[in-house]
Amino acid sequence: ISKFIMKFKMICMLLLTVPDGLTAFSPHSLIGQRRALKPAFMEQEINGTNGEFVSQNGAHKDVCQESIDQYEEVMEHFMFELGNDMVFLEDTPETSNFIQNRFDVILFDCEGVLYKEKSAIPSVSNSIQSLMQSEKKVYFVKSNDGVTADNLAKILNFSSFTEEQIIASVGDLESDPSRTLLVTDRMDTSMPLAKKEGMISALVLTGMTSAEDVIEVSAGVDDLPQIIFPHVGLIQL
Repeated sequence: ISKFIMKFKMICMLLLTVPDGLTAFSPHSLIGQRRALKPAFMEQEINGTNGEFVSQNGAHKDVCQESIDQYEEVMEHFMFELGNDMVFLEDTPETSNFIQNRFDVILFDCEGVLYKEKSAIPSVSNSIQSLMQSEKKVYFVKSNDGVTADNLAKILNFSSFTEEQIIASVGDLESDPSRTLLVTDRMDTSMPLAKKEGMISALVLTGMTSAEDVIEVSAGVDDLPQIIFPHVGLIQL
């Protein structure tokens, strides 16, 4: 029944008139068939140990698939909410093209965005490498665990980072805020700081914030994320 409802909503969306100026990545202009949310490169890595995280009860959870499920729950809730301007990016092409064309500087929160419990989220290393090879400036906001360039590289199985790429706060970065993107899992702390600095923020659903959290604050449009996508592994420039 739920699948039928989703298909019905998508057909209805095709019949809606898209308001002027609305981004092509908005849920209100999802035209055509939805792309697969699980690209081939992710299929390979999720099946390995890096894609599994042990919950408190000992069960293994697929963090990427869980984030996709959370994303679909949020998108379904906001499908007919014409009053908000959230940008929904559902797959690798959409996420990658959006970031490639709009941002020069990318900041990442660490815990819950790049890794969980010191285990890298699948394909994060590839995502960061693709950003740096595309001449994007990449920085990491130091988390409460006091991450350093060396131990972050070790966690993500990356060649190396510089200490200059590790910053204490989004306010420490000198860049054009309109071309700077903060990728975070925290609506309550990081997003307001980015907004204060005039930066754009994107929410991923692999950490602190759940679909339920996003839906609960939907009454306060100013508190909603500007951009939302399931997980960082979808960034492949």
